[in-house]
Amino acid sequence: MKFFLAFFIVIFSSLFCPAQTMFFDNLNNSTWTSDSYITEPVINSIAEIPLRKLNYARDSLRSNVTIWSFKNKSVTVRHYNSMQKNENPIGCYKYQVDRNKGILKIILNDNKVLNYKIGIVSEGNYALLIREKEKKK
Repeated sequence: MKFFLAFFIVIFSSLFCPAQTMFFDNLNNSTWTSDSYITEPVINSIAEIPLRKLNYARDSLRSNVTIWSFKNKSVTVRHYNSMQKNENPIGCYKYQVDRNKGILKIILNDNKVLNYKIGIVSEGNYALLIREKEKKK
């Protein structure tokens, strides 16, 4: 009986992850960073994007990062050079959220839609975007 109760709790908790909704609750008007230099071709091909919420001034960053600024259903992606203290634009893309499925959809400039499942989320400050494989037609 204890086994079935533990099994049920594990299955139920994996179906609903409150941390995923925390990511979506605060997505609009939030800024995140990724460690690697991400360009549109990289966004188009990468399977996972680890993000860290930017909770402090950009000038205090000590390493080069890619900055993701979500606002008004658009995400602006820029590369930040910590030595020069400047940003270079990479792109601006529309995004959509499917809260029920835990999906972030990023729409590239060529109208290609990339679906990302929100993976590991920690206290609302870290998230892992896991790209879903495209369905074959």
